[in-house]
Amino acid sequence: MDSDTFTTIRSLLRTPGITVHDLESSGLTKRQIKYRISKINAILKPMNIPTISIRQENELIIHDDTREVLRKIMKEAKSMERFSFNKEERYAYMFLLLFLNLEYVSLNDFMDRLRTSKSTTLMDLKTMSSDLSKNDITLEYNRTRGYYLGGTEMNIRRFMMRTIIYYRYASVFDTLIDDYHLDLYEYSNLVIQELAERHHIQFVEDRLFEFIYIFTFLKARISNGASAASEIENMPNIDMMHSTKEYAFTQELLENYKNTDQIKPADIKYISSWVLGISYGDLSEQTQDKAYISSLEAKIMNRFELLSGAHYSNQEEIFTQLYSHFRPAYYRLLFRLPIYNPLTEKVREEYQDLYELVFETMKPYESLFGGEIPA
Repeated sequence: MDSDTFTTIRSLLRTPGITVHDLESSGLTKRQIKYRISKINAILKPMNIPTISIRQENELIIHDDTREVLRKIMKEAKSMERFSFNKEERYAYMFLLLFLNLEYVSLNDFMDRLRTSKSTTLMDLKTMSSDLSKNDITLEYNRTRGYYLGGTEMNIRRFMMRTIIYYRYASVFDTLIDDYHLDLYEYSNLVIQELAERHHIQFVEDRLFEFIYIFTFLKARISNGASAASEIENMPNIDMMHSTKEYAFTQELLENYKNTDQIKPADIKYISSWVLGISYGDLSEQTQDKAYISSLEAKIMNRFELLSGAHYSNQEEIFTQLYSHFRPAYYRLLFRLPIYNPLTEKVREEYQDLYELVFETMKPYESLFGGEIPA
């Protein structure tokens, strides 16, 4: 079974009532989805069970018997999955293995997990080391600790997040979750969605997938003793986060897992920053950060107006709409959280003048966020 078919079956089993739109949100086109469904149906047809169909409302209809067969297929394929990882998937697995393990990791650990030869493993480590160095992270080795990651905790976390966001290797992530007996995606998905509804948090579309894996791996690393408290405590105005529903959400979320009671308040803020960074801001909510972020937004709008010569015809409405996006952007910038927008290059090419104008507008605020503001 090829990896595309494997990933599609995983998605079908993971989400009850899944639709074509749900699969599209993972970057597939309707044509690709229909092609993959047809390949799965080709596997099911000889088994004399109902195949998968698509309703006019784009809902995927999967019979209970069909689900059970798909689960068996997945179980059989899973044991062989890691052995068909391509080079990039192996890099992701190796990095995340190091990210999760703060104790001894040997060359044999990589070879045994991925069933690769010594020469292939050493070549993979060399390439990964080069990629890490571009992000101010080093791949270290000594006899006492084996292989481990060097660099600031925040940089190491950012690289983990980029790995999740840019590559979306669900097969790799789930294999690691199985190998290290971490919390299953399905369980976290149910808990997070239930708490989000209770706390009235609306996640930006398609970011929940990323957050679940980031939360799973980050929580495991923090529980193993890693902390970024010394870096986080020096950030400006972070005590404002205590009054947010996103912080309350994070506290309650951690209560649903074992071995989280020793997580430091600073690291709870760090996880909260991700929740804040992928959910919409609401100007009607009376949070402690509202006045500060609103003031900052007003200054940015005024600077844009001066530089562009434009005039806002409905300033109040624009301010409210912009706040819903600016508040999460503020926390992403403050914590330097990576985010991937596939349309960035297209916007840069098609709206070059506007892009450069916005870039110039934000320049005075680079010192506030600790460096150049990314596109």
